[in-house]
Amino acid sequence: MNILWVVAAVYLGLPPLIEAGCRPSVTEVGGSNAGGRRSFCSGDLIFAEWFDNLNQNLWNHEHQVDGCGNGEFQQYVNDRSISYTEGGKLFIKPKIVGDVPLNNGYFNPVKSARMTTAGKFTFKYGKLEARAQIPAGDWLWPAIWMMPQDFRYGGWPTSGEIDIMESRGNKNLHAWGGNIGTQLVFSTLHWGKSPRENLFQKTHFEKRRGDGFDSDFHNYVVEWTPDYIAFRVDNQELGRITPPSGGFYQLGGLSGHNPWASGTKMAPFDQHFYLIVNVAVGATNGYFPDQCSNPGGKPWKNWSPQASRDFWNGNWQWRSTWNEWSRPTQRALKVDYIRIWAI
Repeated sequence: MNILWVVAAVYLGLPPLIEAGCRPSVTEVGGSNAGGRRSFCSGDLIFAEWFDNLNQNLWNHEHQVDGCGNGEFQQYVNDRSISYTEGGKLFIKPKIVGDVPLNNGYFNPVKSARMTTAGKFTFKYGKLEARAQIPAGDWLWPAIWMMPQDFRYGGWPTSGEIDIMESRGNKNLHAWGGNIGTQLVFSTLHWGKSPRENLFQKTHFEKRRGDGFDSDFHNYVVEWTPDYIAFRVDNQELGRITPPSGGFYQLGGLSGHNPWASGTKMAPFDQHFYLIVNVAVGATNGYFPDQCSNPGGKPWKNWSPQASRDFWNGNWQWRSTWNEWSRPTQRALKVDYIRIWAI
């Protein structure tokens, strides 16, 4: 490279020369742990978490006892007996604490972990691949997903949510004509003008597997571009969202105020998002429907004012399915790696 260009570039603030054969990428990164590089070639690896150790400079551990807006029953903590790395894999293994004092008015009989890269690593546009094995155990809710760093367009779900992988830990949970437990994984975009107008049904995709996604590791991919978002599981595309020129407003057939008018056609999915990996336990938002079939039934009703207490009082139903002693990591979400490439 011409040294005179380097000097001039530094002095004048010019962008660096693009290396030969490089196709410049629209991918952006941010956050305190994103490194100093701000321009990429298509195909560059911009994030690689191999989980050789638990990097707490990269991962935040949330502390929550309020059910996370879904009426969940766990308390999220930073505890190495719950979230840890071993053999190059991340484990999030819920821990039963039983009948304990209330936390801010909430009864949480299980501890778990919710790890995020908020403020530490964010990106806009890219291809993300996560290799993971979901947990088995009744009423576990594993997820690998993303939320916006700055909520540019307003509160949830107006600024969007990208669910790369979600599932349920029940082996024999049936509803809506099929197994909705470990045999089912799904990927979803959440978006809409308000929580009551969440139009995720239009951007929700599922994959079934008879031996369950808890039996081995599987690859979960989202390809996120300025033109479309595509989800894949084990190299099979589940669905692709290519919004029209009017964006998600037009895709949703909406009327009245357009909260994404200031963005691109991909809005709200045209801003920086951060990563989340967690295992929730139960919920009252309908994720575990009351109208379901499950061995031993369901210990709580979603309308119950003491649902988490009911869940604990019915622990005879679900506790044995976690195999706490004979297979202690069965109830853990295991993540082999997470990688992201510039598009």
